[in-house]
Amino acid sequence: MTTRHRLFRRIASEALSHFPIEVTRLRLLHDGYNVTCEVRGRDQGGAVRRFALRVSRPELTAHRVASEVAWCEALARDTDVRVLRIVRTRADAPMVEVEGRCCVLSTWVAGAQRHKSLSPAMIEAVGAVSARMHQHGQQWQPPTDFDRPVFDTVWLGSPSPLPALADDIALSFAEAEQRLLPLLRRLVAERCHIVHADLHQWNYRIAKGHDVGVIDFDDCALASPTQDVAISFYYLRRHPGHRALWDAFRRGYERVAPWPLDDPTRDALLVWRAMGLCASVMTHENPRLRALGAKLLPTYTQQVRDWLACG
Repeated sequence: MTTRHRLFRRIASEALSHFPIEVTRLRLLHDGYNVTCEVRGRDQGGAVRRFALRVSRPELTAHRVASEVAWCEALARDTDVRVLRIVRTRADAPMVEVEGRCCVLSTWVAGAQRHKSLSPAMIEAVGAVSARMHQHGQQWQPPTDFDRPVFDTVWLGSPSPLPALADDIALSFAEAEQRLLPLLRRLVAERCHIVHADLHQWNYRIAKGHDVGVIDFDDCALASPTQDVAISFYYLRRHPGHRALWDAFRRGYERVAPWPLDDPTRDALLVWRAMGLCASVMTHENPRLRALGAKLLPTYTQQVRDWLACG
């Protein structure tokens, strides 16, 4: 076990002592943007259940995490979308802070993680869920102290990576930034409400009957539904059947709501997503992600230059 993993196991153990469960198993599941642990424990009724504990990266404030939880709880209360259910502490708090990190416990969302085995029928169901979440986000009244980022910038709250890039790459990124900013500001001005902002195939679970469960609301933001759909498309684009999957997502979405995304806007927003990811991984505390950012930089750069070349 690495020093980093020992740190997160200690934080997780301390956090779990504040929740109304008797822990029987704690396992580090994923160390990425945040750290996720699988937890098994007995609830107050004595039943053994499965939970997920998220230990957030240090820059996420309690206020910002509480705002995320507020929407999760509203979706669970107001809709039939199958989302994670927040487990509150014994003091009825939505999280606990340990060593400067917000720790959120939720129920486990059943279903399989799909990528290569994704089918159009599965993605059609995801598209319908996306539209239902947009409908809820548009009519939901957040608390007065609500605090989530607004997606009207290219770097999505991360420091600009331009000073760290080679001059020729920085020049391409700067040109793309200047072209993207008017689009982002227009989209947010036209329609802006809370969206998931990270609804990709590692953040939904497919259960029997194409029943979609949604997890990981860590990136939820005030944005246009157009941006949210483009983010979903970004992660499907490397699938060998991505065109069919994009079409299926749209069919599902249009069963619920009007389609918000045209092709030129989609192409621009795919580049926007790549640039935002580049900035976030290059400045992340996790050394593995920083190394991944360096490895992916040529791919991000090619995406940007291809889009610029298309005019």
